Amino acid sequence: SYCYALGATASALLCNGCTGLIASVMNLLAPALEWQCGGVPVTSLCVIERRHGKEKPVIKKALVELEGPLSQPYAAYMKIRGDLRLMDAYTVTGPIQYDMDTCKASMDIPISLQ
Repeated sequence: SYCYALGATASALLCNGCTGLIASVMNLLAPALEWQCGGVPVTSLCVIERRHGKEKPVIKKALVELEGPLSQPYAAYMKIRGDLRLMDAYTVTGPIQYDMDTCKASMDIPISLQ
């Protein structure tokens, strides 16, 4: 799965002394054998901002686009926002929680096992 690939990539980077990198897995629409794992330098994600009077490298803050060409995810959310208040549209993707006998959601079969 993606999580295992990401963890194995991070481990391989660390074991080979490749610090300063963020683990990356690409080509996720292909079968898992064709995924491409590697590392992305943290510095490639950074911009220089003035913090407390000094220039510092920081990862640029990513805000939700409310207008413009990149606002489609927000617009889609706004269309169903009212419905989400009234119904349970969320799914359990993780493992079954056996320790919660009184919780109905703990009895749901995770999507990964359906």
